[in-house]
Amino acid sequence: MKHIAVVLAALTAGLLPSGALAATKLEVSLFPSAGWVLHIGQAQGLFAKEGLDVHPDPITSSIAQITGMMDGQFDLGLTALDNVIAYDAGQGAAPLKEKADLFAFMGGEGGSLHLITAHDIKAVAALKGKPVAVDAKTTGFAFVLYHMLELKGLHQSDYELVAVGSSQKRYQALLDGKAVGALLDRPFDGFAEAKGFNDLGNMREALPHYQSSVGMARRAWAKQHRAELVSFIRGYVAAGRWLFDKRNKDAAIGVLMNTTPNLTREGAERIYTDTTGQSSTTSATAKLDPKGVATVVSLRSRYGEPKRKLDAKQFYDLSYYRAALKAK
Repeated sequence: MKHIAVVLAALTAGLLPSGALAATKLEVSLFPSAGWVLHIGQAQGLFAKEGLDVHPDPITSSIAQITGMMDGQFDLGLTALDNVIAYDAGQGAAPLKEKADLFAFMGGEGGSLHLITAHDIKAVAALKGKPVAVDAKTTGFAFVLYHMLELKGLHQSDYELVAVGSSQKRYQALLDGKAVGALLDRPFDGFAEAKGFNDLGNMREALPHYQSSVGMARRAWAKQHRAELVSFIRGYVAAGRWLFDKRNKDAAIGVLMNTTPNLTREGAERIYTDTTGQSSTTSATAKLDPKGVATVVSLRSRYGEPKRKLDAKQFYDLSYYRAALKAK
């Protein structure tokens, strides 16, 4: 979607005072658990400072996000790096009308998913023959799940896969009894534990380096809107730095609670510590971890179909990120 014309339209309609410029609107798709930094950027006026009106568009599955990106519903996306690679390599879970031209322009978070299981599933072995929920069977974090379970002796043929969508949807599948295991992200892992579900491990234990989340765009869009993309990255990095500044802890937790239904103060404190603490895999400056990217590519090379020879560097372009970090 192209929103540059909003400036001329607003000036023509007399909606802006003389000499003022309208903010450029950007539609940003994201999963419900991935918007904290974005919401901080909005609340603190950090995107507005860059001349942007950032509009978050929550989605519930990687298929909806990627097809929406390709159809022009969204300008940018916050997503799993594996989703970018899957569709760019022709291994996506859904057919596209045209060849994907997606790429990652910044990093974000390393692995933070936890393997959550039903009350009576106390060990990974007990998942044998049982339904396990994933976003999509060939994208997202499904390959992380396969790897984690294989390390514990379970292969893909040993359990039933149920594709339901986002971490929120996987949490609901556990509640509804449609699945007895799933990888859950914050805050849904905490919600599940509070209801007596079991935490059988953090993905960091199996994959110390894993580039989980990234900023995503279409190459054609980025080329045409370089200034807006650089401004978005600059605002996002400023919001990340604000989040990691301990002086802003209470305000940051307030933003999280205001934008996350049913989250308690205790749960928010836990997420804050996990995100900004010494053991965090989240980058305050949205830096991409090359080792983490290599891990994602390695898993996709192993589990993805049809088989492809993949080069990690073909899936990201940090020129926009480097431009954003330079002083104005």
